[in-house]
Amino acid sequence: MSNNQDGFASLDEAAEAVAAYLPHRPRPSDNSRLEKNLRLRKSPNGELRYYWHWDPTMLAVWRHSTDPSKQIQNEERLYRAAHALSVPTLIVRAASVMS
Repeated sequence: MSNNQDGFASLDEAAEAVAAYLPHRPRPSDNSRLEKNLRLRKSPNGELRYYWHWDPTMLAVWRHSTDPSKQIQNEERLYRAAHALSVPTLIVRAASVMS
């Protein structure tokens, strides 16, 4: 999800990115459901593009403030925990940013 920070020209282009990220998942025939995870706004050069509905700064701050070996350990721990879930779950992660 950290790729494509320049947005997408269309919902089909966004669907291609999702399909590449999740190749094992069946691809839906209707891409309109992606709109709830994307926001249509003007790019710096003025064209309308779709952007993920999340702040990429969040990931950049985490990467900058976390030792690389800890990043790998945290990711592995989180993947193991996610795979162990057996009920519908909403995961929310927050952090404070100190300057």
